[in-house]
Parts: sequence; C-alpha cells; structure tokens
Amino acid sequence: MNGSVDLRQKHALVIGLGARGTVVAAYLAAAGIGRIGLIDGAFVEEPDLRSGPLTFRPDLGGGKADGLAVKLGMIDAEVHAEPFPAFLDENNADLIVKDAGVVIDCTDNDAARLLVNDACLRGDVRLVSGAVTADGGWWKPVVTKSCLREFVEESDPDGPPENGGTTTLADPTHAGVIAAHQAAAAIQILKSSGRFDSTLLREYEASSSAWSERPIACSDDCICTAGSAADTV
Repeated sequence: MNGSVDLRQKHALVIGLGARGTVVAAYLAAAGIGRIGLIDGAFVEEPDLRSGPLTFRPDLGGGKADGLAVKLGMIDAEVHAEPFPAFLDENNADLIVKDAGVVIDCTDNDAARLLVNDACLRGDVRLVSGAVTADGGWWKPVVTKSCLREFVEESDPDGPPENGGTTTLADPTHAGVIAAHQAAAAIQILKSSGRFDSTLLREYEASSSAWSERPIACSDDCICTAGSAADTV
C-alpha cells in the first residue's frame, strides 16, 4: 500500500488475455487490486499453452476470461475478478472502459490498440498500452496529451479488432518483461504515485536487455489534441 491508498477500492481493466494479459492480471491480483475486469472473447487454444505461464492443458476449449477469473481468486480470494467474454468494438468500448481507474491494453493488433486508445481518451481514463515484438517490445502510458496514433499504424481500420492474444510467441519471456512493466505502471497510477512522461514510449531490446525511450509527439489534429509539450501521469 502507498500511504492511505486502499487498493481494495481500486478498479483495473485488462483487455486481451494472451501472454501479457494473463501475467498483468496476476500481478494486479497479487498487489491486492480489489476489482479486476477481464476482457477477451476468445477461447483457449493449443498455441496459448506455449505463450505464457498461466494457461494449462485443462483450460483448452474454455473461455479465457472465465478461466482467468477463477485463477485470480486462487491468488487472492478477496479480489473481485469480473470476466467479460467479449471483444471490444466501436459499439461497446466506451461503456466498458468508462468506470476503470486504469486500463491495461494487452491486445495483439494495431486496430484493437487504437480502439482502446481512443475509447480511453474520450472517457478520460488512464491507459497503459504495450506490445510484444520479435526483438522485445514496448509500453507507454496514455493520457489526454499524448497517444498512440503517431506511433501505431492502423493496418486494417475496417477489420475486426479482435483483442485476444493467441499468436505463439518466439520467446514468451518478451511478453513477461513487458507485462511486468505495464502492471507496475498501472499499480503506481492507482496509488497516485507514478510520474511518467506520457510522451515517451519505452522500448525493450531483448538481445541486450536494454531499454530506450522514444518521444511521441502527436499532430495538432489528433484525437488527443497533443502538442510536443511533455505531460505526466
């Protein structure tokens, strides 16, 4: 706990329950976050067994959200894990994210990331986004003066923004590294103890275990109306 902050009264929302999302949710439960929403409409498939440490053979065929909610209760019986076995889309995104104290985006494609990005900006909801790449990955806090649109290229804006994570990773440890940083940032946001420069994207290079920071400056007509000035969260 941080001072008088009661994490049992806090609400976090994890979107996408693949290799990163399951690990993020487990860290949140271990930290004592009282309410954790779990968003993913996918079912556990064979590749999921090789993507992270919290998916097991008996889970095959079951819903990712429902199965993970049970596991979080095993970590901490006082955690209220809320499974939402659905994908976010343009019709439900604003409603789903609006009450969260922080959203952790663990989706695995650009269309879904931008959908979450925009919904959180419209609702003034704190967001920690991230991704895993072949070389490592990245994470970034998103607030009202800096977002992902200048960094993420929307490859298929008209396609279905399914936000699960079923792709088999070449190295699942990349997901674990990014998940740990996303979870830590989310917990600090809920404690109101984090001071992150939201215009900086943190990139991880797995071969050297090195981190670097890339400034992200949005254009004046971006949804987040960001300039080049730094903002913090």
